[in-house]
Amino acid sequence: MATRTLPPPRNPLSNIRLYDNGGNLLAALVIPEDTAARYITPGMLYRYCSWIFIVPQNSTWDIYHLGQDGITPGAKLRRDGHTKVSQGNYIVLDAVRGNVQVALTDMRAPRRVVTRTRSTGSERDPLQRNFRESLRERDQACVMSGLKKRPEREKPFSRLKAAHIFPISRVSEWERGNYQHFISDTSPAHEIGETKLYSPQNGLLLRTDIHEEFDDFSIGVDPDDDYRIICFQVDDLGLGGQRLAISGRCSTNEARHASPDLLKWHLMQCVYKNMKANAEPEEVWEEDLGSNDMGQILEQPDAGERMEVELLTRLGGLVA
Repeated sequence: MATRTLPPPRNPLSNIRLYDNGGNLLAALVIPEDTAARYITPGMLYRYCSWIFIVPQNSTWDIYHLGQDGITPGAKLRRDGHTKVSQGNYIVLDAVRGNVQVALTDMRAPRRVVTRTRSTGSERDPLQRNFRESLRERDQACVMSGLKKRPEREKPFSRLKAAHIFPISRVSEWERGNYQHFISDTSPAHEIGETKLYSPQNGLLLRTDIHEEFDDFSIGVDPDDDYRIICFQVDDLGLGGQRLAISGRCSTNEARHASPDLLKWHLMQCVYKNMKANAEPEEVWEEDLGSNDMGQILEQPDAGERMEVELLTRLGGLVA
């Protein structure tokens, strides 16, 4: 029997792999090995793929299990199915199991720097200070892991960080896309900025390590699936499938909880970066630049992009 050798995904741990009829990899995803821990439904998989698939107008597509020979399609994955998606290879075909042309979007996740808050930084930046304090007051704990503040400590929130859903370093994109209309917060500009990027609706209080995963688009929240936490890498923390804390999705003040539209934007960036087969691997800008920040940035091949992101990350409160 003829068999087809299928190309592996970029992440060798991806255990859901989707191919077109020619055997080209379209998308891949990491799900838990433990069947009891799985939470990705067919509807979620179809929705995430719809963000990265481009098909001809009036074309329809479905996902089918792929036989071990890499050629023969098996049962169709029902869009309304309630059984969690299992690991394995899948193929994208039309409704009658015929070929359908699938291209991939050129959208990609924005690059971010790992933010390292200096002890005096928030005092020089009143917008960041207000943002941090509003999230501490609203959430009181990590909205993903449940880790609470420690009121008996000198620094009760030392293990918790205020995370921006939409990065302040992308203020130009924020303005071009008119993302401000997702913020219903009417607080004055001196509290949340002229652009409203510093509204608590653009933030979550997260445990320090989860904050880094969130900034790296390795973990997100699906507001269209009951605010379920979605992990795009191996879920060592056991957060996948859990719900965001109620303070982040339904605070007593309607204009203070996290914007579902911004959470969806962030989730789409996670999909672009981690699921899309042709996503270009990118290094995270996290290395210590030392005392000569400017010189070391200019030596890098992506100097222009990093310079803009570094400046807006550090000076965001002055331009937002």
